Amino acid sequence: MAEVLLVDTPYYEIEGKKIDTELVRINYRKINFEMLDAFMIEYNKIRYKIKNSKYYLITALYNIPLTAAAALANRVQYDIYGVHNE
Repeated sequence: MAEVLLVDTPYYEIEGKKIDTELVRINYRKINFEMLDAFMIEYNKIRYKIKNSKYYLITALYNIPLTAAAALANRVQYDIYGVHNE
């Protein structure tokens, strides 16, 4: 996260698209502790080999503000009812 927020580069490639660095930084600044904690729990469950972990993390962290609410709702549904919605 520090690299994205501090290192000057014109863009980041996320999901095959060139995204302006400032737009990526805006999304990173929206990340709070709870979002990051939930991400780390899910990240630790990954059982497949990630080919390029740096780019994986840049993309995953970029998407956290967009997906955090849905991920939390799924976890609550599963914890309470044993139902997993995807």
